[in-house]
Amino acid sequence: MQYLVEAARSKNLDRIAIAYTVGAWAAVQAASIGAPTFSWPQWVLQAVVTAALIGLPVVLIGAWGLGVRKQGGRFLQPSRADLHVLIFLILFLLLVGTVFLWAFWPRPTSIEKPGTSVIAPENSLAVLPFINLSGDPKKEYFSDGISEELLSHLANTPQLRVAARTSSFAFKGRKTDIQTIARALRVRAILEGSVREDGNRVRIQAELVNGGDGFQIWSRSYDRELTNVLTLQDEIARAVASSLAARLAGKLPVTAHTIDPEAYRLYLLGKFYVTRGNKEDLLTAISLLRKTTTLAPEFADALALLGDAEVLLAYNYSDPRSLATGEQALRRALAIDPKNVPALKALTDLSVVTWRWNDVLKYFRAILAVNPNSYDALLTRSGVADIFGFAEESSRADEATSRLDPLSLVSKFNLATGYQWQHKNEQAARAIHEALVINPTDPDARNLECIIEVSRKNLARAKQLSALLPKEGGDQNRLGCAFDLAVASGDIAQARASVNAAAADALKNGGSNTDIGDSYLKIGDFKNAMAWYERAYAARERALLGVPRLAPPQQRAFFQTAQWKALWARPPIREWSAARVEAGRIFSALH
Repeated sequence: MQYLVEAARSKNLDRIAIAYTVGAWAAVQAASIGAPTFSWPQWVLQAVVTAALIGLPVVLIGAWGLGVRKQGGRFLQPSRADLHVLIFLILFLLLVGTVFLWAFWPRPTSIEKPGTSVIAPENSLAVLPFINLSGDPKKEYFSDGISEELLSHLANTPQLRVAARTSSFAFKGRKTDIQTIARALRVRAILEGSVREDGNRVRIQAELVNGGDGFQIWSRSYDRELTNVLTLQDEIARAVASSLAARLAGKLPVTAHTIDPEAYRLYLLGKFYVTRGNKEDLLTAISLLRKTTTLAPEFADALALLGDAEVLLAYNYSDPRSLATGEQALRRALAIDPKNVPALKALTDLSVVTWRWNDVLKYFRAILAVNPNSYDALLTRSGVADIFGFAEESSRADEATSRLDPLSLVSKFNLATGYQWQHKNEQAARAIHEALVINPTDPDARNLECIIEVSRKNLARAKQLSALLPKEGGDQNRLGCAFDLAVASGDIAQARASVNAAAADALKNGGSNTDIGDSYLKIGDFKNAMAWYERAYAARERALLGVPRLAPPQQRAFFQTAQWKALWARPPIREWSAARVEAGRIFSALH
């Protein structure tokens, strides 16, 4: 063995190996930092690692050849020892290649790629956005709206499992074959079609396709007056449901509904603006939907959407004036249609915001009675479980929601957040990785990824991720991963400076009082934490109710202080505690 070492040293292979290793390590480190910064595809980093691993024996073999030639003149005249060194390097190359193929070859994530096998339930389907054949791109809202209405009808059929809008609409405008879509959405069938609006008539071509082989299951063309479009939606939903589940045949009656054509157009246009969600669009939607409900005062879906838009405006943009009018519209919708899920869900959310705990449970029960496995029901179930402190129940609902909405960043993010709160850090890391596969540049997902690494005590990795996070956004952004990292690193002075700046910003511009209280609690400042929790109580922030459950274990003494006990003994929180017991009974009955 000594003669092999001497033969290698005579050609400087040892020095070349050391120099190469240092250079390759630097290249891999640079790529690992550059990849998330510039949103490079995953294969770029994989290619760098592959080249670094396989490159070492290749470089050494090349250096060996140059060394032998240098010693022997123009021709390669290797000695016996040189040949043994060459054989050793070739074996090393083969070994490295084998190890790479076994251990480092990319494996599929939980988000299915084309070609993977997914066993989807027989009664599962997705509704793709219907194609607009009206000849006017501005009428895209109409074809999209028809698709959404059909999706809602089908989702409220208990015997069906329907993929959520976010995931099914992700394929809009993309030329993707049906089998690939079915695998990605984990469904057995796909409903697609086209819509042509011409004056007061509408023509809808609908086709149900087998996601496994791409063959047609059912197809039909409808040509109706727009006044009968609500009845038409019922007919299509019934035909699709019957085709997927034979036992449904004849059990889904079609109810005759008529509607003013202009009211229906305004409704679909209002839905388009609500989906966009910013303040200006919500105000536009509210104006359109008020006109809709004037033209069609018994149209429950329009009243529900109007109420939801007003509640969103009040909650997201601090406009409390729209709470009362929003609730009034929602109650009118329920008076017309007691099983209207959008109205029930919006009233559940409104009751949470206003701390009316018995109403939360009342509307939640009503949603479950319609279809406990629909996307809206599961989303509400997760939120209600979270507000009442049933973390595992919330995650269970998030898991089911994510299965119905596999291409949604929000679903994966919520799942990761729930796991992180339960200190299930490995599961949280997997979920946030799936979220970042969907959108690698989302700042909230990147921040949560960093926080999870702090929870896993991977502080070096967390520092790398923290350095890449966007710095804009105001002082309250300091309470993200950078703050948790400072606390975990023992830099309390830096953590205090961050929370002080965030608190000053919140006093001036508004923000989450609970988040600031939590941050003071993490650094052991009980006095300031209590002051901000009092502000959270005055604002009826729902996050306040989760503080005891999510607080750091080392700060448990805070909850024994007289000030906290006095806060927790106030009537609205006692009512929450009583409702929590009833919520536990509801969740137990679901299993």
